[in-house]
Amino acid sequence: MDRCDDSGRFQEFTRLVDDAIDHLHVAGRCDKTRRSYRRFWSDFLDWARATEGQETLPDLVTRYRSHLGIDSNVTGERPSLACCALNFLEDVGRHSCRRAANTSESPDCAACALDRLLAGATAEILRLDYGTSSRQKFSRIWKCFRIFAARTAPGKPFSQEIATRFLEYRGIPEDHRGMALRSSQIYTLLAMRILAEFAARGSCRRRTFRSRSIAIEPSHQDALDRFLEYCRSQLQLRPGTLRLRRQELSRFLEFLGSRGVGALNSLKAEDLSSFVITLADFSPATVSRIISDVRCFLRHLCVSGIVTAEVIEHLPRVRVPRDARIPSV
Repeated sequence: MDRCDDSGRFQEFTRLVDDAIDHLHVAGRCDKTRRSYRRFWSDFLDWARATEGQETLPDLVTRYRSHLGIDSNVTGERPSLACCALNFLEDVGRHSCRRAANTSESPDCAACALDRLLAGATAEILRLDYGTSSRQKFSRIWKCFRIFAARTAPGKPFSQEIATRFLEYRGIPEDHRGMALRSSQIYTLLAMRILAEFAARGSCRRRTFRSRSIAIEPSHQDALDRFLEYCRSQLQLRPGTLRLRRQELSRFLEFLGSRGVGALNSLKAEDLSSFVITLADFSPATVSRIISDVRCFLRHLCVSGIVTAEVIEHLPRVRVPRDARIPSV
């Protein structure tokens, strides 16, 4: 770290501490550890402000260790935490110096692209009616990912490789099936799946939601209500089947609304193909059930003269083997 006057040096150390606090979130440290580290770093900044001289960070940390009486023979909770906090701060300082030396060529391009991606994903989870608590958790995780990407892959755009490394850094291996994950790890995994899906398709499909709470066009809602009444009175479907059919068709109509399909008579084959593509992460049985429900709904609309039979023909018939993920479109 370069030498500078006292004011500039203190500002530089303050920025370094702020950067280290962000890295604590990336590292997934618990709240107790973060509070302890912040307390020690605040004490360090107060001490550095009152200290005369123009030492570099390693020299200043060495002096602060001596000031606290920390050496290899000292044991106990406070010295141990103080030592870990100072080691973490030194690691962040060394990384900052390397990053400053290696980013001379337009370092902001990938960062701006990632910022746009995160902003789009944030708007997408708002559109999908995720709760306030979930949105806040996703935003914190994506902020940590942004810091991680800038630290480990500067100048590179979002990729599945970087996302996988981030998950491994948070204790989630690539082959995590069957593992007992903590709540924070489950949210991290879900947040990265949403981000990857939005980066690949420009939209996301919510796995679970309350069908009554999602926004559907009024004309779409009227058509859905009429179809469900037909299923209840004429087909005499069970309440559980009606509830599941409402949920799947609400997803379908919500997707059409996100594509700007205001009236069902303007439905095109491209809209159906795009909807089927969003089912890529579901099991074959789920894909078969969803498409079957959509086909029944479209046939009811065809009888009512709202859509044409040609549009329904573009909806694929699902005949998939057990190990397949999605039918060909």
